[in-house]
Amino acid sequence: MIDSTGFHYSSGGFDPDNLTTNDIYRVNLDYTASNSNLVMTLTRNNEMFVSNRVAQLGGSFTDFRVDAISISSYSQAGQDTNNHGGVIYAGSILAHGTVDNFAVTLPPPPVQDLSGAFSNGLWHAQFTSRSNWLYTLERTTNFVSWRAVAASMSGNATNLLLQDTNAPEDKGFYRVHAERP
Repeated sequence: MIDSTGFHYSSGGFDPDNLTTNDIYRVNLDYTASNSNLVMTLTRNNEMFVSNRVAQLGGSFTDFRVDAISISSYSQAGQDTNNHGGVIYAGSILAHGTVDNFAVTLPPPPVQDLSGAFSNGLWHAQFTSRSNWLYTLERTTNFVSWRAVAASMSGNATNLLLQDTNAPEDKGFYRVHAERP
């Protein structure tokens, strides 16, 4: 969180520098999911203003995923902070400024260039895989329950071929399940 009193960039991490008006700030947040590290750099008028050390999630966070990004400006100026029967009507969202060059860089998806076809009575799913991922071909006949129809295979960062050697005669619908071990 960045506010007028300073920067809260991780539990216990705080930089008390104030943001000033009429300056141009650039914020760079770099989160690496593989090691749960967050690094923030902030420039003011194209000069380094803040560069924090790495903020890392604690060991109790076992499955953290970034699934939303927000840009908000929060102000409590002139707000009613009195308790009204257990409800405090304090705070507001008020934004003045310009946001541009906003970029979110994501890793490539774990399954790319997927194609599927029958060949000699066997269903084949072929796709470009990623290394350090496990892939399993799954089948359903009702879209309620899915089951693995082949052993899981490790990704190799090239084409991977999964096949159902016991395809049903009437119908079957397939998906490739990808997971990081």
